[in-house]
Amino acid sequence: MRWALWASRRVVISAEEIVPRGVLRSDPHRTTIPGFMVDAVVHLPYGALPWGVPGYYGTDGRMQLEYVGAMLTEDGFRGVMERWVDGLADHDAFLARHRERFGEDALEALAVDRAWEPERPIRYGWRALQ
Repeated sequence: MRWALWASRRVVISAEEIVPRGVLRSDPHRTTIPGFMVDAVVHLPYGALPWGVPGYYGTDGRMQLEYVGAMLTEDGFRGVMERWVDGLADHDAFLARHRERFGEDALEALAVDRAWEPERPIRYGWRALQ
């Protein structure tokens, strides 16, 4: 990801949750892309589907199998584009399509229990320059 970031002219981050700046400043180790490189941040819940986002939701195995299997051929790719991209006005339409295809409770079933959130900041082992 780092190489793509450095090679990009514009960087748009999709985020499951928008938090106050104080949350980011309280533990800067959680920030992996420096703010000066970011052009926009978009609130996009379930934006990583069919893959999961730790702490928010798990992988949607049914959608992932459909997606990965279809990507093996050009026709399959076109089918995925027609089903999940073309003709959908916005992200809400995408989520509605997901509910139609996999059931009303399918997204909620992917949600994880966030009760495990640490009381202390996360440390990734990096040291601040002194």
